[in-house]
Amino acid sequence: MRHTEEFWPGKLFRQLLPGLKFRILCVSYPADARLAEHGPEESDEYLISENLIMNLIHKARVGQRANVPVVLVGHDLGGILIKHFVLSVENTSATCPDEDKRAGLKSFLENLDAVFFFATPHSGANAFQMLASEILEGEQHHMLRFMRVLNNAQSRINSQFAEHRSNSRFKFTTHAIHPTHETNQGRYKGVVVPEGTARFDVDSFYSTPADHFQVCQPEDESSSSVRALSNQLEDAVKKSKRRRTQGEVGRS
Repeated sequence: MRHTEEFWPGKLFRQLLPGLKFRILCVSYPADARLAEHGPEESDEYLISENLIMNLIHKARVGQRANVPVVLVGHDLGGILIKHFVLSVENTSATCPDEDKRAGLKSFLENLDAVFFFATPHSGANAFQMLASEILEGEQHHMLRFMRVLNNAQSRINSQFAEHRSNSRFKFTTHAIHPTHETNQGRYKGVVVPEGTARFDVDSFYSTPADHFQVCQPEDESSSSVRALSNQLEDAVKKSKRRRTQGEVGRS
């Protein structure tokens, strides 16, 4: 939470959703704007997606229990990586030679209920172009290309993700949390992710009085971002219960 180091999802969701059982997993990835000193890049979107498939789905067993919904949340570039991850799960589920792993991937897609994008620049943002301009081209991390305005790499992911949502039999919703306050970071002062780039291909849009970093640090349970997440979790559980009940009726 803001002003403390307390892990707010655990505390606030227990307050807002008493009696609801949930598991929260945190994922990190190298997000340096500059290449490491040794030269080779340690990760790209493909390696990150492969690692997520292995660690979240095959090892942590996320999405492997019927009627237990999955909600993914990503901040900034994390939202773009979620898109790539979901697309990778879909592609791998069609080509994986291991029958058990293939079934696990399809189970994850079936249980995916929602994706939340916190301050995600779906079409890039000028603030990140300013950052990139201060780094020699040969020293820029590969992932920075996703943050440039109207870049080709991100446009391809956006197009493929929208097509997946439209055509796949596995349906889930998307939601944007947009911070409205200016961010002071180095020589930059302004709204890092403009509203226009945050609204791309989402089913619902929420504004919250925070800067680019505070959007992940809500003040309390009244925050619009916390309320949106908790409402989605509650709705997801209700839907899963209805599906389970319908399945039991169908078998009786």
